Amino acid sequence: MLPSIPDEIWRYIFLTLDGLQDQSDSQYEREKDIGRLSSVCRTWRDICISTSALWKRITFDDRKSNVHAELLRMGVSLARSSFQQLEASITISSSDPSMLSFVVLALEEHLTRVRKLDLSLVYLDPPHSPRLDVSTWPIMRTLEELTLENIRFHSSPEFRALLRCTPALRSLRVGGMSWIAHFLPDSGKEAVALPHLQEFTLDSYVLYTFVDVEFSIPALQRLTLLNTEYSLSWHTLLSHLSWETSPTELILSGAFPESSVSSILAFFPTIQELSLYSCPTDVVHLLREFSEDKISALRHLPRRPDNRGGARTQDQAARA
Repeated sequence: MLPSIPDEIWRYIFLTLDGLQDQSDSQYEREKDIGRLSSVCRTWRDICISTSALWKRITFDDRKSNVHAELLRMGVSLARSSFQQLEASITISSSDPSMLSFVVLALEEHLTRVRKLDLSLVYLDPPHSPRLDVSTWPIMRTLEELTLENIRFHSSPEFRALLRCTPALRSLRVGGMSWIAHFLPDSGKEAVALPHLQEFTLDSYVLYTFVDVEFSIPALQRLTLLNTEYSLSWHTLLSHLSWETSPTELILSGAFPESSVSSILAFFPTIQELSLYSCPTDVVHLLREFSEDKISALRHLPRRPDNRGGARTQDQAARA
């Protein structure tokens, strides 16, 4: 339960943030103002606390008065939990990513304790929607898991700037309709390194941010590729990537034609486990011809009728 705050302070905060004029000092008006503030805070406040850990899930409307009121109430709770790690989910019910930056910067003093962070916009309307600017974001040294949904970046350097803000990442997911405006001029092709990243989920569009850039992720174990464009030439795209990585597990989801799968497996020769989701039938036939010494485990594939050589079935992989 939050500490008691004097009514006059709540009333002053409400009048200031909502731009109301202080026209009456009557008890009735005072109680009405306080009630409206409390209603705003409850409506846009979704914070769940358990006995074992602290989970912060914050959903903001795009009206700044509500955001401010929520941040004030939330700040009290964060201050009381100063010795606990945080897991935060911030969703903005608009297409304006500047609100995400507003909330992140407002919580800057607490971000040193954030272990898991989900940032998302409810909807995105490319190519006209605004883009996320992280140039003023603090370094989040304790952040281990980051998820971006429906986030659009101004350019490839902007996305890589975010990666520099999160040097301890172990898991990164860029999903939804997130993408980087890779067609913009990109000067300064500095190398990118994520030494602790173990799981990476990204769409084909996001890969363009690493074109002609040295990218080192030595600890990567699981790579998930989401393909939303069947006509994309993965062979051409991969030929422009310079990745220092050796993932052992690959997950493909979406419209991957046969030639694309072959190019991807050739680019990541260390893959030992392969999972498929929503891939065309011709891909399944192709993968059944792989020998055990190339791909030791294939998942979500039907058992071979004769089981002569080829990739192991799920039952065989489980027994191994």
